[in-house]
Amino acid sequence: MKLILLLISLATAPLASGFNLGMPHVRVSHKLNVAASSPDIEALESKMELPSDEVAAKNIRNPNRLAPGRYNDIDYSITLPFLKRPTGLDGSHAGDFGFDPLGFSDAFDIYYMQECELRHARLAMLAVAGWPLAELVSPKMFLTASGQAPSVLNGFTPLTFVTTVALFGALGFFEFKTAFRSSSSSKFDALNKEDMANIWEYGIAGDYGFDPANLYNKLGDDPAGRKGMRQLEITQGRYAMLGITAFALIEKVRSEERRGDGVKRRRSE
Repeated sequence: MKLILLLISLATAPLASGFNLGMPHVRVSHKLNVAASSPDIEALESKMELPSDEVAAKNIRNPNRLAPGRYNDIDYSITLPFLKRPTGLDGSHAGDFGFDPLGFSDAFDIYYMQECELRHARLAMLAVAGWPLAELVSPKMFLTASGQAPSVLNGFTPLTFVTTVALFGALGFFEFKTAFRSSSSSKFDALNKEDMANIWEYGIAGDYGFDPANLYNKLGDDPAGRKGMRQLEITQGRYAMLGITAFALIEKVRSEERRGDGVKRRRSE
């Protein structure tokens, strides 16, 4: 069942990504074409609105920097139009479609919330693939007596318990070392801060410089392309968080059913 859900989520991911209005940042350039022989060229140029010195200074290094406030002109959520758009969710960041019915973005630091969501999303993507695969290909010594992946619902063997404690200890150490916006050691830090310079000074949440397959610039070696790749990651991560929650519910129901069947067998004996 978990494998079937995983395949369905992978098959529908491109469609759902498209539901979120496609690419998160589109640059549009407007050009004024005037014939060289026109006598009004100077008059037209004098009426053109030029950027202020402050804006020009910000954009002089990279005119394609991501622009803040993509949704500033609307007051409703893109995801749920019948809800009001939270103040802090203006479309400046990847994955921001104004969905925050509980108001966390108003109560907590936006960077902190992004970091939390990304970490949970990445763990969920690993778990949603690892859980069914573990039961399919893992040696029996890494599974429970009933052939299930070890978990709070399924229980642990001594070996899997020690392994799980060690893994969570390593993750806790990583959490401690990478907290509080410490992405300055990442190889992408300068690039991300330049892309985001018109939005804030912190660069990108969840940036640990991990990109062994060199995918970060596959959608374009520019700020819009990199934002698009981050959009894909968080979209898949959100599906994974929903998927792993469904796995846990299924496992809980099946565990209850197996426990009930065992009680019936013992009573019949």
